[in-house]
Amino acid sequence: MRKALYVVFFIVAIIAILGITGNIPLPSSTPSPQSADSSQNPSEIPASFAISNETNRDRSMNFEKVLEEIYFYTYSPVSATQPKPEKIASVHQIYGYGVDENGEAASWSVIVRNQDQATLITYASSSDIDSYNWPGKYPEKEINLVGIIKPRELIEKNRDLIVPKTGSINTVVRELTLAEDTYYFTITEQGNSRKLIFNATTGALISSND
Repeated sequence: MRKALYVVFFIVAIIAILGITGNIPLPSSTPSPQSADSSQNPSEIPASFAISNETNRDRSMNFEKVLEEIYFYTYSPVSATQPKPEKIASVHQIYGYGVDENGEAASWSVIVRNQDQATLITYASSSDIDSYNWPGKYPEKEINLVGIIKPRELIEKNRDLIVPKTGSINTVVRELTLAEDTYYFTITEQGNSRKLIFNATTGALISSND
């Protein structure tokens, strides 16, 4: 059940990001998290919708570990006939659900493209990894994973914006999407959502709905 929800959350995030970047239109209004349900068209489900009790904070994964795992999907294995790894795929979007104050997440979902085939890879823990053929849309531009700052660095640089000084940690749900050269943060607490957009190279704030 949790894996299915992570995939749904990721689909929602993709639609939200594609709408922001102009790849597909977003509806002019979206229902509140309380009124959203799985029967709705994904474009009508708000990106802030989250089921907090499905998040297992004890099984969080850090971003660096996910990058290590992604390496095996994006580079060919070394062999006697090929002593150096060859790049065979590109990363186009990364989505983290249940992001904590240290930049770790309850789950990470990644879209990887190998030639014309896109794959959605989900990480709920180092031993809980699944992959699916991805027929949907995704950002065309490849993410430069070398040139970006990591979520931990992003949060440290913008802690006053991302981590509230009041309220319970357990009532806050953070979703983070990396697409192209931009980080998109959605922070939901008690039904209220804040949306922050950051430059993924410098960590500078681009815009917010505050």
